[in-house]
Amino acid sequence: MLNVDRGPVRLALPVPDEDLGALFDVFSRTIVVGKHAFLRRQGDRSDLVTILRSGVAVRHKANREGNRQIVGILMPGHICDLSSLFFDDPDHSIETVTDCAVAVARRDQVLDLMDKRPAISRAFLARSLADAAIAREWVMNVGQRPGYQRVAHLLCEIFAYRRAMDFADDATCTFPLTQEQLADATGLTVVYVNRALQDLRRKKLITLRQSLLTVHDWRGLRTEADFSASYLHGDEQIGCQ
Repeated sequence: MLNVDRGPVRLALPVPDEDLGALFDVFSRTIVVGKHAFLRRQGDRSDLVTILRSGVAVRHKANREGNRQIVGILMPGHICDLSSLFFDDPDHSIETVTDCAVAVARRDQVLDLMDKRPAISRAFLARSLADAAIAREWVMNVGQRPGYQRVAHLLCEIFAYRRAMDFADDATCTFPLTQEQLADATGLTVVYVNRALQDLRRKKLITLRQSLLTVHDWRGLRTEADFSASYLHGDEQIGCQ
């Protein structure tokens, strides 16, 4: 177990400092897990709610044949499993991509906090609505955009996240996903993802090398991807203490 600095947390609404402090008090226990560890498995019950303090994780679902679809990316500050407050059986798994620090709290503690702190309850509701908007964009990305654009759009989302968290300078950020994981997130083959990345590099929009993403032309990449950050509701509202 490791105690780390409080914050950040993505709540999608501004929260008074007093309420934010109460939230961090409830999530005072932090654990460190290695990469490729399950924070939650599809179908397994858990009484814990988690906030990702550092690192990157993904949500994914698997069918009976074991084929995996990544359905979301979790960055520092994301509340991983708000649904566990009300539903016992998770419909997806949460797996770390990198080493992660995770703040944990019991469900009854969080529900009690929501009863006593209406601002926290409203912020959790807003976070759930923001997560639903992101999920809709992912459906649009996989269902209607051509493969090349799917890859470009996902790169834009990750770069926007990293910049909002100051994990990127003007042009470069760490990029922890492998090409296989990009394929699982976009419904494409690894071969197609590799070809799309080469095309983006050939157009001098990005360079992806040794887990570093450099965006040479942010406006051009957004145009190529049909990307607007408006669906990332509230991820600029990041609370820290």
